[in-house]
Amino acid sequence: SALAVGMWVLIAIPLGVLTARHRSSWFDRSVLVFASLTLSLPAFWVGSLFILLFSVHLRWFPVLSFPALWRAPAANLWGFFLPALTLAIPNAAAIARMVRASMIAVRREEYVKVARAKGLTEFLVVRRHMLKNALIPVVTLIGIIAGYLLGGSIVVEQVFAIPGVGRMGLQAIVQRDYPVLQAVVLLVTFIFVLI
Repeated sequence: SALAVGMWVLIAIPLGVLTARHRSSWFDRSVLVFASLTLSLPAFWVGSLFILLFSVHLRWFPVLSFPALWRAPAANLWGFFLPALTLAIPNAAAIARMVRASMIAVRREEYVKVARAKGLTEFLVVRRHMLKNALIPVVTLIGIIAGYLLGGSIVVEQVFAIPGVGRMGLQAIVQRDYPVLQAVVLLVTFIFVLI
């Protein structure tokens, strides 16, 4: 989940800034169409497609192999890349759209006009003045989506056969193991409130 959140930030914020800067261009429209498409794709289908394409056919990633982080950190991150990407794609699209809307709203503020009038480059205006204020609603959205990610990761854990808390909760439901299910719900709720 932490890797997926990191991928959101690395994908969504630059993409949102670029689409806001090139508003109403072909790039902006194509990113918005792609974002709308990725929001509608179910995680189990995307995960299955990634396994089939990148693990089975191209053999770039290991098939359902997750070594311990303390034994092989690089192999662990490589093994969790596809599940994290499966979780990151639809959420990065939502966050990129929010970054774009916030950047467009901030663009007309007086302090941005003053920064441009002082002769700052467009990069500095965007980074120092626009992005700081545009990220306020985005940080809130990232927190909310990160909390809901805990529920969405159950499906991804099942597709990729990851031995995680979500999969343990799903097995507890199937086996009617209520104490384990209560513990999983309590843990997920605690993490959600903490986020």
